[in-house]
Amino acid sequence: HGTLGLLVAGLFFFMLTVPCAHAFRAIWGTKKEVQNQDNSENAYRNAYSKNYSGPIEPKKLEVIKVWDKSNVEEIKDMLPPSMYLRVKDWGLVLHEIEHIPYEHADQLSEASKKYAGQNAQMDDSGELSSYVAGIPFLTIDPNDPQAGLKLEHNQDRRYMGDTFWMWNDFFITDASGGQRKLGNTYSRFMFVGRVMDDPKPAFPEKENPRKLRFGEFAGVTYPFELSGFNTLQLSYIDRTHEDDYWIYLPSIRRTRRMSTAQRYDTFAGTDLCYEDFYMFNGFVSQHTYKFIGKKTMLLSLHQMYWAPQKKEQLQFSPIIVERIPVYIVEQYPKDSKHIYSKRVQYFAEPLMQVTYQEMYDRKGEMWKSQHWMWMLDRNREGFPYLNTPEIIDYQTPHATLWGCRHEGYVEGMDQSFFTLENIRNLAR
Repeated sequence: HGTLGLLVAGLFFFMLTVPCAHAFRAIWGTKKEVQNQDNSENAYRNAYSKNYSGPIEPKKLEVIKVWDKSNVEEIKDMLPPSMYLRVKDWGLVLHEIEHIPYEHADQLSEASKKYAGQNAQMDDSGELSSYVAGIPFLTIDPNDPQAGLKLEHNQDRRYMGDTFWMWNDFFITDASGGQRKLGNTYSRFMFVGRVMDDPKPAFPEKENPRKLRFGEFAGVTYPFELSGFNTLQLSYIDRTHEDDYWIYLPSIRRTRRMSTAQRYDTFAGTDLCYEDFYMFNGFVSQHTYKFIGKKTMLLSLHQMYWAPQKKEQLQFSPIIVERIPVYIVEQYPKDSKHIYSKRVQYFAEPLMQVTYQEMYDRKGEMWKSQHWMWMLDRNREGFPYLNTPEIIDYQTPHATLWGCRHEGYVEGMDQSFFTLENIRNLAR
């Protein structure tokens, strides 16, 4: 969510507080620092829980067809335009497998059905007015004039667990194959929309006086000199209330508040802005939507552990794809100063979430694509583990690739973790 954008933004502030040479060494890291990254990671891991999920092992999946530039014309209509371009001109290889059916965890399905009437109510602005828990719209009618809006609410209320934690390695890659590396840890805690753990479906008001939807934390684990850089996002039940963002900067030992108006900005050489993380990190009512249609497409839902990284190609390759039903939606920002003129989003029907999207600049030309590749394994909540997301800038060209090394449910995490005091304490 927005915490990734904050991480990147904070790197910019960090570079302003130290000499340039020192800052660039901090961003790139030395060989020794990267080798010793586990020292700082262990400190964060101990702060979370002893019950982390551990490394995710590869799964062997039978490939039934290999698609590359020699035969990609056969499947052109089944690929997003940018993916077709990457197969045709960038050397991307697709390994097709048989479709693996996906079902939501029983608790999530039950909550979605139980609260369907309340979840689906919208106010005049288009925001959900009485959401309780689960997926707001389990079925989508392609003939519904609000189909695009309803799909976006499914994305906004995506469920990853009542508590969720992951460990990431980021590879910021340029056209020559050069890379900068950054490690981070991420967690989310739900105050409402809970389906697994008590209190369900939400904390009572006396235990949630701030009236939060969720709290999100992210911290840098390497390079060494950035270890301790932490961010906190607080999102509110009232969607007219802007989210609060905080950054702890270890270089000056201070916490800084950031304006949510900066969520359109990009920072420090990455390819992400705030609204890009988790495909969409904005407010549903601040955009309009055009439903394009539904069709079968080849996209990734069941990737093996880490897709091979082809940094000279600015992408992971090969990637595992399967034929899945997809809803296509065009999203248009109401803000004339927005960096994008539109997004084209591809919602995987099994997940009811965006698994691929393309972003267009203010001139209407394709600028970026973003692909979230999931794993065969499920977490405790029945949600697929995230694997190897990528966001690619076609105009530079440039890419930010990352892999998720650990993720899952964290026992014992509570709301005290998501405070300003804690993001300072974890840096010490």
